[in-house]
Amino acid sequence: MAVATQTTEESQRRLKKGPRANILIGPDGGYHIGLEGVAVALLAHFSPYAKHVLVEECGTTLCVLDGSKEPLRWIYKYMQAGEADPEGEMTFEQLSVDCLISLWTHSAALYYQPLMDRVVGRLKGHYHDALPTITEIKLFAEFVPPLYDHAASIVAYELVNPWTCDYSAYTDYAMRDVDFGDKLEKTIQKLIKHRVKVGKKYYKGATNRHVLWSKQYYANFNNGQVSSFARDKNKPKVNLPMVADGKSKKDSATGIQKKKKNRRAGRRLRKAAQGLPDDSNGKVTSDGKDAQSKKKQAKANTVSCWNCNSHGHRSRDCTVSSEGMYQSKKAKHTSRGGADTGAGPSAKRPARGRRAKRESLVHPIEVNGNGEGLRTCDREVRPGETTRTGLIVLERPRLSLMQLARLSGTIAVERYGRQIHIGQFGADSSY
Repeated sequence: MAVATQTTEESQRRLKKGPRANILIGPDGGYHIGLEGVAVALLAHFSPYAKHVLVEECGTTLCVLDGSKEPLRWIYKYMQAGEADPEGEMTFEQLSVDCLISLWTHSAALYYQPLMDRVVGRLKGHYHDALPTITEIKLFAEFVPPLYDHAASIVAYELVNPWTCDYSAYTDYAMRDVDFGDKLEKTIQKLIKHRVKVGKKYYKGATNRHVLWSKQYYANFNNGQVSSFARDKNKPKVNLPMVADGKSKKDSATGIQKKKKNRRAGRRLRKAAQGLPDDSNGKVTSDGKDAQSKKKQAKANTVSCWNCNSHGHRSRDCTVSSEGMYQSKKAKHTSRGGADTGAGPSAKRPARGRRAKRESLVHPIEVNGNGEGLRTCDREVRPGETTRTGLIVLERPRLSLMQLARLSGTIAVERYGRQIHIGQFGADSSY
């Protein structure tokens, strides 16, 4: 029977009120009080077993066989907090594997299904990237049956994959524990069938032409539809004995070798038909294309000389002498190697490069002082520019040195090649 466990703050306050009961723990016949004065309504709301004993049968005690005080206290505070982390106790995420197993057994005694599911989910997440030990598997087999099956599936998955470490301890335990070995074997067979099914599904929907050709080839080969040449081309050829007298190769049982079929017979027939007479007089007509091809062939077979560009002899036998350089004096004629290529020495030309900044292309200005401008290291500064020391050159009317220093905020200015030291002026100066 499903029990609604979601509560509000008001309902939580009501559940904590009302009659009280005691929870007894211990072996059969030796019970003692584990928790005293627990709220009956709160236990009955979360536990169907407590509802049956304390509400329906009007009992005053709730017995938990072989129970422990610490897990029951944690569960009761968990109920009081509205299925949240209890106050003054360890949080659910901080509980160890042994504590979670003990918590599951006490929740199973109370038929507290939501907490049982949460504990199982927590333990499964704990073994997401780790294998359970043999001791933990034994605890699962005794106290947590759902995790016993899950542990078998985890170990089976590792055994099916290529081994990355020694799993012989699990195989030895599977041989000792028959129940675990049966679960492991069934899970392995199930995984193998699933992977075969996935592989068939993959190759069934394959679109790669090489995969499709391979599938079709081996399907025909298994069905006997592949030609004997394709099947037997790699087999050694055996020379069979001659056929007995009175039987032909076709009739003989041993005469299975066949003469290789000539596949180019039609081409030879076409070549032979070109020499037949085309008219009734029996004269063969000459084709102009044949004559042109013969001329080209003869020209291609002629020896050429690379020295004088003539045919009939080789360059080593050539007697024509050529000057090393053509010295023509005619107009618009240039001697060999005498043309101006523009590739002169680099030192004769000033190097100019491409840069994004404009100042790299501006030619330097020679300093010719007239007694009015401010000098820098290389040129005279124009109005609107900045000097080496950070002063701004303004348009007329010119400002005094104090005003200029106040605008620039510098500690020194230059005029007529001299440095005049002035105090540091800020923006709030009264000058």
